[in-house]
Amino acid sequence: MGKPTSRALTLAGHRVHFLRTQQGMGLRELAKKAGVSAAMISRFEHADGDATLTLVDRLREALGLTWDQLMNSECSHEYICRFCGVELAESSEEETK
Repeated sequence: MGKPTSRALTLAGHRVHFLRTQQGMGLRELAKKAGVSAAMISRFEHADGDATLTLVDRLREALGLTWDQLMNSECSHEYICRFCGVELAESSEEETK
């Protein structure tokens, strides 16, 4: 698979973080399920690394989501990402501390 646009990649990373924490899943658990390193996931979630659709697909599968669920998850509140300023869905408690 190829590389998505940087905006799509940034949004996907934030959504993975949000949905992972919503499911109560830690980085190591997701890394084990997806077959990638926790450091790679962390960099992806914070838009601080080079990612491919293959990585996004592995994470999506490990979270038990369809592509539509990953890219179009709806939440009732919006917030601004503290890392890049992108508007995102409601933050988890982990992000607000």
